[in-house]
Amino acid sequence: MVDIAHYYGIDRNPFNDEGVEGLFFPGGQRHQLLDELIHHSRYNNGLLIVSGHSGSGKTTLLGTFSERVSDDTDVVVVYSDPMMRSEQIESAILEQLEAIDLQRTASEVLKEFLQAHLQCHRSLLVLVDDAHQLSVETIEALLLLQQSHCDALQFVFFVETVDSWLDHLSKEFEPQVWRLSLFDIRQTEEYIRYRMETAGWDEKLPFSQEQLQDIFTKSAGLPKEINRLSLLALQSLAEQDSKKLMIGSMPVVMGASLLGAFLIMFGLYWNVTSENVDTQGQNETVGKSEKAPAEVDDKVMGAVDRSRAAPSKSSEIRPSGKKPSEKRKIIGLDVSEVLATRSEVKKGNIDHVKPKAGEASSAALVLKNRQNQKTLSKQQVVKQASVVDTKTPTKVVVKQPVAEVAPQKIVKPTHKQKKLPVSPYGADEKLLLSLPQNQYVIQLVAIKEHKRLQQFLRDIPPSVKARHYQRKRKGVIWYVVVSRAYADKKAAQRGITALPESLRKQKPWVKPVSTVQEEIRQR
Repeated sequence: MVDIAHYYGIDRNPFNDEGVEGLFFPGGQRHQLLDELIHHSRYNNGLLIVSGHSGSGKTTLLGTFSERVSDDTDVVVVYSDPMMRSEQIESAILEQLEAIDLQRTASEVLKEFLQAHLQCHRSLLVLVDDAHQLSVETIEALLLLQQSHCDALQFVFFVETVDSWLDHLSKEFEPQVWRLSLFDIRQTEEYIRYRMETAGWDEKLPFSQEQLQDIFTKSAGLPKEINRLSLLALQSLAEQDSKKLMIGSMPVVMGASLLGAFLIMFGLYWNVTSENVDTQGQNETVGKSEKAPAEVDDKVMGAVDRSRAAPSKSSEIRPSGKKPSEKRKIIGLDVSEVLATRSEVKKGNIDHVKPKAGEASSAALVLKNRQNQKTLSKQQVVKQASVVDTKTPTKVVVKQPVAEVAPQKIVKPTHKQKKLPVSPYGADEKLLLSLPQNQYVIQLVAIKEHKRLQQFLRDIPPSVKARHYQRKRKGVIWYVVVSRAYADKKAAQRGITALPESLRKQKPWVKPVSTVQEEIRQR
């Protein structure tokens, strides 16, 4: 399954309320309903009921209502159970107020608590969720307790339907009922846009008008169903894009595979061809070496005989040319030596030597003279000047070369300074990373511009103890400002109600520390 937050580059799943508070959609007349509810809970001592279908947003409204009551009112939320009686509800209220006294009954302790609250000019607001599960007798007992402490106690009941006991209670109490209506097509689109924006989406909705119409038709305007269908639509779009990307990349992958196979085959063909060429060259060389030795010997001997007619001259002795890489024997003689001798004779570097009587071939005498000259040549050093006295050819004066001393390189020891590792996190980020993962913070705002961040931090009261960190979303750096850490989720929710009005307008919400740390590390 595709990770929605990662794929769309947003903070979280926009249609999942788990671990997120304060996502109250003010559209669909809900903002007006909330204002009326706050007013009547403070000044009306009658029966207050909020009715709506399952999934219509009653619990979300309850949470927002509990955060926006006045500071002189304590709020307690009770989650109903079909087996609960009035005494058990009173015990649940005292448990949240941390006013349990095992020596007395819950009713006595609660009455004493309400009297003390009244003297301190404070009141108690009890919000009962899923109150339709309670019996009529339990509701009636709670309302009688409210009447006896009308200035200090107020109950608000959140129900799915009131048809079962409203007629009975309306004879004795004056009920005030608000009904949560379902959304129309325009409100459905606004609701989806609101949920996406609170998760960090700042672009056009990814849904087409046909998809929005389909979501509205299937959900019948019920917020819970809108969340479910919108999440499925987001996942479907992400999976379709992934498949298109895979299909689009298939020709490239196939082309690269074919190119790789062609290169491999061409490399194998090139290696085989090169080996055949080398073998053919070797065969040609061997063929050339098998020429008649007499023919080669005649050419060499002719060159030596012609050199006899030249006058004998003494000249500078030069080192012979490069040694041939291949040697071939012709009639017991080294062909390379014979060829070198012919070259030296032509250049006049070797004196003419007359053959003695009894010598069968002039080539042998030439080679003998060549060997003597070669012995002398080996004693010379490259670049030396060789001088031969013309009067006495046998005397050779050799200038000894001056040994050149290469300058020594002075190697200076280099001491590389070890660079200390630089932490990629700021002071606030280090503090947030050191917090326990089971704690919670309040995300106050997320800002793109650094100047606005500095201005926002200057305006925050010191009591908030705000910290900020950076996170990257869709290649853009965001500066996220959070509050101090709270031990648990409920404490963080109470912290939202204690924030200044200017910060509450930013729609802050509770965020786990583990999520904050993950966003910092993924930057």
